[in-house]
Amino acid sequence: MSIRRTGKDAIGLHTPPPSSPIWPSPADAHLLSATPDQSSSVLLTCPRPLLREVYLKSIRERFPNIDITYLNDFDILTLAGISYDDAPDNIQEWLDCEFRNAAQFMGNEKRVLDVSQLALDAEADITGLKPDPHSPDVKLCPLDGSEYSMRIWPGSLEGKEWCMDFIHSATQEPMNSPFQFELWTVPPPTGYSSGPWQPAEAHRVYSLENCFGIKTEDVAHGAEKFVLNDGQTYLLLRPGKFQGIQFTLPSRTFPETVNNNVRVVNFQ
Repeated sequence: MSIRRTGKDAIGLHTPPPSSPIWPSPADAHLLSATPDQSSSVLLTCPRPLLREVYLKSIRERFPNIDITYLNDFDILTLAGISYDDAPDNIQEWLDCEFRNAAQFMGNEKRVLDVSQLALDAEADITGLKPDPHSPDVKLCPLDGSEYSMRIWPGSLEGKEWCMDFIHSATQEPMNSPFQFELWTVPPPTGYSSGPWQPAEAHRVYSLENCFGIKTEDVAHGAEKFVLNDGQTYLLLRPGKFQGIQFTLPSRTFPETVNNNVRVVNFQ
């Protein structure tokens, strides 16, 4: 599992194009040229989870033997920052020792818990965490001629990021590159992007793991994901007679803050 905060350092837009002849060339205007689409200008406000929810989900997956009902906020913050291999044999005793050390450093136990609660009550603006399959934010697109579907869900709102992966249509199980494909950005018809995060030329998009130097065959089962951007059009290509799938992601905005001391004017 990968949890990533806002950033543009691993979206895989500047990697070399493929040399395989089975793929259409990015220069093919009829394939890699976006047409105006209302979906690209839809403004959404997706609710963001609290950091506590994100960390508890991670702890459940990495420490299946821990009863999370007995964890206080300090325990949650502490466990969220260690890997499974680093965890001591007796985790609860170790957590109690860490808590006592923190209380001695900060003055008292209440201050430790208050600071921990404040941190966990903050909204989490993240990219890369696999979604709840039943979340209303998850969108699916079955892929013709296969057992798989393409899955899209929101990432960082501030970073204007989305995530995509592939799942088995029947079981909903995430799969790592279950078939041969390429994913490309599609340039806007005007040649100018609508935001600095959108490339004005066609680029192949690689998985987040590939961008961190991890080979596809070495990615943990079902962990692969692709980081996409608000308002960007993409094209999924598969070899053979399969029709390409072009889609445009919505653009989202932060909820408006009401200020009674100002008059808001919108020029459209």
